[in-house]
Amino acid sequence: MVLAGKTAVGLLSVWLGWWLTTKERWISISNREFFLSIMGIWAFSRIGLFLVVYALLGTEVTSDVAGYYYPQARRALAGDWIYRDFLSSYAPGFPYLMGQVLKWIWNSPKALVGFAIVTEAFMLMLWMAFGAKHLPVPQARRAALLYVASAIPLLNVALEGQNNVLVALLTGIALWFYAAKRNTLAAVALSLPLIMVKFLTLFSVPAFLFRNTERVKFALSFLILPTLIFGLLIYNGVDVLTPVKSESGDRTSGNLPFLLDGPLMAAGITVPPRAYDAATLAVLLVLSLWLMQQRPREPALGALWGMVLLLLTLLLFSKKAYTSYLVMSFYPLCAVAAREPYESGRRAIAFGIFGMLASLERSLWFRWLGARQVPSIIASGEVLWLPFAFFTLVDLLLIGYYLKYCQQAWLAIRAITKAS
Repeated sequence: MVLAGKTAVGLLSVWLGWWLTTKERWISISNREFFLSIMGIWAFSRIGLFLVVYALLGTEVTSDVAGYYYPQARRALAGDWIYRDFLSSYAPGFPYLMGQVLKWIWNSPKALVGFAIVTEAFMLMLWMAFGAKHLPVPQARRAALLYVASAIPLLNVALEGQNNVLVALLTGIALWFYAAKRNTLAAVALSLPLIMVKFLTLFSVPAFLFRNTERVKFALSFLILPTLIFGLLIYNGVDVLTPVKSESGDRTSGNLPFLLDGPLMAAGITVPPRAYDAATLAVLLVLSLWLMQQRPREPALGALWGMVLLLLTLLLFSKKAYTSYLVMSFYPLCAVAAREPYESGRRAIAFGIFGMLASLERSLWFRWLGARQVPSIIASGEVLWLPFAFFTLVDLLLIGYYLKYCQQAWLAIRAITKAS
């Protein structure tokens, strides 16, 4: 039922993205009409899906919201200390923020899904305003159309209520300050996801550290709030590395380590998980150093493309890389996909297929392969080869899309650094 529903939504999103972006009227209408149209599509899809699934059908929330966000929010409301009194893989402020949602709005997991939907509304308006100011009109509008049509944010936000959209909102605020050359405020805003959502958000920091920015001032400003918050926790006997330790052994599908394990196993080679971690850090370090040597004519656009490049690289090489992480920088990714020259029909269909594959991948891994890694699947002797082969094809296509959009983000950065 879940797979059928996500497949239907994915196919509909492919058609919707194609239909919307091939209509030239979207480029010529007024800013006000375009804004109202996009937000109308957003409201119909997000609020509509929420009402159908959770009100009309009476379905219970089954995502991370029910398994992690809600129980941890309840512990936070009870006055417990994160990491010390209850285990959490999230940033220290996240359970307490969710606790306030339960306290003041509605004591139900559905309230947390609703919070994600409201957060996305503000996030989308913020990113659209940024695009309208800093991108060519056709590219900015196609990016917004691709965003509202895609299955990735639709299912991640309106169905699962995951916290990646909060990261997108906070990094969007940071980018607005960065574009206005308010680097101290940009750095402080960029540090908020680290203390309010998840540690993973550190990936985006190097995208703001170009040679023609005040890097030392930015870095010091970035450290202000994390130093205060984590210092307070350490003072109270809390192990702030709990999220890192608790997830250090976690692995997912949809990345190069997952796909490489099978061939390496056949060759009699076993790669320790720490080796994959070291390789990921090494690749990200090299890429970060390259970004930090660039002098983009417009640092805000450099940061926009840099976030996409860093996130996709992380998803490619990390042994834990859920496709839901794409939501953290999904509008920037849509802007990359909407760059000129834009072959409207072909480009929109390709992006829609990417969204459908990314939306299905995690569910396929859990339901078909039992959320296991390749060596475990083969060793069990219970391999259903047709589903396994189909799933491997999905992952190969997904990796191909990651590489494609990595290349486009890299080209976008090069385009604004030439002769600068």
